[in-house]
Amino acid sequence: IEQELVSLDHDGDVILEINDIDSQEVLRVVVSTNVLRLSSPVFAGMFGSRFREGQNLHNEERGTVKLMDDNAFAMKPILEILHHHPPADIDPNKNAREIASIAIHCDKYDCRAALRPWTYYWFRDLGTGQRSPTELTLLLVAAYRFDEPRQFSVVSTMAVKYMPLEVLTNWEDDERLDHFPEVAAGTSEVELTNSPN
Repeated sequence: IEQELVSLDHDGDVILEINDIDSQEVLRVVVSTNVLRLSSPVFAGMFGSRFREGQNLHNEERGTVKLMDDNAFAMKPILEILHHHPPADIDPNKNAREIASIAIHCDKYDCRAALRPWTYYWFRDLGTGQRSPTELTLLLVAAYRFDEPRQFSVVSTMAVKYMPLEVLTNWEDDERLDHFPEVAAGTSEVELTNSPN
């Protein structure tokens, strides 16, 4: 299902075609490669002369670059923020799954620094209310992928307080741990059952 063309820069020189990995939808966005290169060394490499995408830009007026392995609904707010547009689909109450997905894509394209002000915005109400084990795991993934040690500390403290024992002891079975480095995932295997208390 192809969506209408979204323009983030009227003078943009490339169309990103994002085939959503979780649905049949295709997001098509007009962007500026100059903006993307300044924001992300990954995009800088992609649109450089050594890669096919960069070479094609010199041969076409407005080329199309396909991104096949991304979540379109995570990439859209990232691209909006990078182009200084208020993200249309981002509200202050972004849920944990959406924040984690955005964080994973920020890490993939190495544009965390450009989104840092938004990171504070999304995490600002973390300390209020109790979170489910799923939310806490997703927020840990988000804080890690955003490279936010302070937020990671806040969320991990909440996890220790509120996660049930069986979740912590079986944490290594959770597929979301694929987004942690192996050494960090290994630290979750805590022998809480042998605690003197």
